[in-house]
Amino acid sequence: MLAARGFVAHLMPTLCATPVLAFAVNALGAAAGVMVTASHNPPGDNGYKVYWRNAAQIIPPHDAGIAAAIDAVEAREGTPPALSVDAARARGLLRDVPASVESDWRAAVLAERVHPSAGATVRAVYTAMHGVGGATLMAAFERAGLPAPH
Repeated sequence: MLAARGFVAHLMPTLCATPVLAFAVNALGAAAGVMVTASHNPPGDNGYKVYWRNAAQIIPPHDAGIAAAIDAVEAREGTPPALSVDAARARGLLRDVPASVESDWRAAVLAERVHPSAGATVRAVYTAMHGVGGATLMAAFERAGLPAPH
């Protein structure tokens, strides 16, 4: 829909964890980021989440203002004709997010460690019930030299 309206949209190359999306907003200098959530999330979390240009999730009343602006454009201009992925890419309106964004995120996270040398003694349990963060977490643990979580 963004490309059909003439906006450049960046597409993550794979499923990603929410913190990676927020990081990508800053890394790409994007106006916003959209995280589409799946039905396996708790019902109140389904749909999509929007992260503003500061990489923070929007909250009321800004969410209602954005929704009203979208509705006003739709009322004034209608729904634009669909634009295929290939056509959007050919026009430069759909671009892949470089894989380096996720590795840069991991590096930024690891740079925040207070005691990096204590990693070998850390034992952790990963208990995500929802989401796609497992692969991202495992890669971060590996890069930090930590044993895999249980």
